[in-house]
Amino acid sequence: MTDLIVFSVGNNRYSLNIANIQRIIQATELTDIPNGDDLIDGMLSYEDNVIKVLNFRKLIGIKRYDEELEVLFLRLKDTHQIWIDNLRHSVDSGASFTGTLDPHKCELGVWLDNFNSYDERVTLILKDLIENHKRLHNQGEDVLNLDATQKEIAHKMLNKEIYDSFTHTM
Repeated sequence: MTDLIVFSVGNNRYSLNIANIQRIIQATELTDIPNGDDLIDGMLSYEDNVIKVLNFRKLIGIKRYDEELEVLFLRLKDTHQIWIDNLRHSVDSGASFTGTLDPHKCELGVWLDNFNSYDERVTLILKDLIENHKRLHNQGEDVLNLDATQKEIAHKMLNKEIYDSFTHTM
């Protein structure tokens, strides 16, 4: 029987034979290698050894993680702007709102529920993002719960609270 370490990069899953692995460590800040191979992101010192760090994403030809996140968050921002536009349309016309009010069921919520980080800074950012995202959806529900005679209040909420939450979230 072969023991493997399985990991994901982008939308793909890979595995390495555990016999080829000495240890897994959290990479610290890397030092550039002048005139180094493009696949090497840099080097680090670990237990009196200098270790070159290979960028697996470059090796398999996919975008850098930060580029991938930028594309993701631009798309999430657009989908939440559409969500707000649909909310405004529902308030204006009385039409049913077709978006989700559950922050765990939109694309951002699903991503947040499935994303893990071992970096304390990222965890703090995610905590703030989760709270603001939840507030945005809850405020949307509050706007929809205002009856037809309170459209002015609903518009004030849309223009102030929801806009503020959207801006802070995205």
